[in-house]
Amino acid sequence: IHNIDNWYFLQPDRLLVEIGFVFLAFLPFLMVKELKPLLSIKWTKKNVLFLALGIIIPVIIFTSQQWEEIGDIRSNNLLQYVPIWFATGMVIGIGQELTFRGLIFTGINQKYGQKWAVIISTLCFVFGTIHSPRMYAYFINGYISEALLLLFIFILTGLFFAWLRVRTKNVMIPALAHG
Repeated sequence: IHNIDNWYFLQPDRLLVEIGFVFLAFLPFLMVKELKPLLSIKWTKKNVLFLALGIIIPVIIFTSQQWEEIGDIRSNNLLQYVPIWFATGMVIGIGQELTFRGLIFTGINQKYGQKWAVIISTLCFVFGTIHSPRMYAYFINGYISEALLLLFIFILTGLFFAWLRVRTKNVMIPALAHG
């Protein structure tokens, strides 16, 4: 898990797959009239503050969570790959937020209310994406405390992105913050 052969370091082709996913995730927002307003950002002071917090807090969490991998990057002369990893991370974050805080949150919110939308979209975020295989890999390899820490971090970040979605009434601010 903690070496340069980690799946995280072997992903250049993954960027194209993720761009395709984001394109597909955008389609409902372009085709369904009720979803279109979720894409436009009102640049109020509050939304700029939320976006800034949404970028700073995940960077701190991600850096603390990935500290060992960051060390691997530096010690194995992999810095040339950082731009593609950054681009892939941006695309993945946008695609996940369009899906979880956009489509899933919106649909559940309309049918069952905000509380259930927050809970279900957060659970889908934690267990339905790239996060659960990673937690599982840690767990089966004996890294129980790391798996539990990831679970805690993913739940908190999922709740944070849902909070951004609720506060801004917009899906792009959590998407940009996540990216």
